[in-house]
Amino acid sequence: MKILFVNWAPLWRGAQAGGGVNVYVQAMASALAQRGHQVSAVNAGYSYDALLRPRLRRARLFQGIKCYEIINSPIIAPGFFNAHKPLSDVQETRIEAVFQRLLDRLQPDIVHFNNIEGFSGHCIPLAKAAGARV
Repeated sequence: MKILFVNWAPLWRGAQAGGGVNVYVQAMASALAQRGHQVSAVNAGYSYDALLRPRLRRARLFQGIKCYEIINSPIIAPGFFNAHKPLSDVQETRIEAVFQRLLDRLQPDIVHFNNIEGFSGHCIPLAKAAGARV
């Protein structure tokens, strides 16, 4: 199966970013990759640069997991940094467009949203519409 993990913190950072939640995601993704599944992970709201436009970057291969980053997410993570614009947590077309491109590229069977910080809630129905179990 092709499985995509969604989390605000980069998977390879472990407890350094995201604490125990990221350690949990890291362990689950690694175990599934070891069982032969095609596992990918994406994070958003963590990395920014001077270009300012949201875009996808393949970050690295970590323990057999293809890791991607959405750079310059308009939704900053962790969530308390984005408290001044709460409606963007519901729908934000720029992050959704980048997330849709990743869905189109990977065509996952399952998308595991550990949380949606850095993403919008509308990413969930996008994953369902792409045919993934969520």
